[in-house]
Amino acid sequence: MRCRFHCVRLPQYRCVGLVILFLILKCCFDLLRDNSSNTSSAKNLKNDVVNDTRELALKDYYKYPLENGRRIAMDLYHYNSSYYWFMAMKSRFKNIGPITVDKREVDLEWVAKINDHVEPGGYFAPTFCRARQRVAIIVPYRDRRVNLGIFLLHIHKYLRQQLLEYRIFVIEQYGKEKFNKGTLYNAAFLETQRFGTWDCLIFHDVDLIPEDERISYTCSDHPLHLAASVESLNYRY
Repeated sequence: MRCRFHCVRLPQYRCVGLVILFLILKCCFDLLRDNSSNTSSAKNLKNDVVNDTRELALKDYYKYPLENGRRIAMDLYHYNSSYYWFMAMKSRFKNIGPITVDKREVDLEWVAKINDHVEPGGYFAPTFCRARQRVAIIVPYRDRRVNLGIFLLHIHKYLRQQLLEYRIFVIEQYGKEKFNKGTLYNAAFLETQRFGTWDCLIFHDVDLIPEDERISYTCSDHPLHLAASVESLNYRY
């Protein structure tokens, strides 16, 4: 009976072992197949940068503010900055160039209301990509409320379309002494350092508004004069 008992149970243990081994191999195969499928999907997503379907646009893509009525998308994994995506997609954008500046007086509270995407302190950063540069706009100011309202109305939209992380510093001179723009610039520079480092510092007059979308509010390796021609001088260079 003892020999018969062992001879009967031994094949059962072997069967159980084979079943366990089969299940382990099946799990490993399924895992490898899933990984291969995910890798292929990622490659396809990387190559399929522009897609006109609503489903993909809502999932992993976003629309660029300068597009011309066409659904244009960006692969967040392929283009690691807005600049490279801009260079790849610029042929699809609308023609950019001169813009019309509305010089009518506006209320500052209304300007703040329509720019609710701007955080307190005049700060904005794009949430869907990495900003091209981190820019500080320094604006000396005294008794120019009308100009300030018109300036803020236009400049926020202008900077936002350039995908910049920026903060606007309006530095007001107190008192009745002669207006000293240089001193205000120095004081404003020290103030900007309280908010971290900047890729670009732009010293801006409150009565100057860009009239061309091709003017880039960024910095290169050398200083640049953005207002090469102005309306008050009949746009002479």
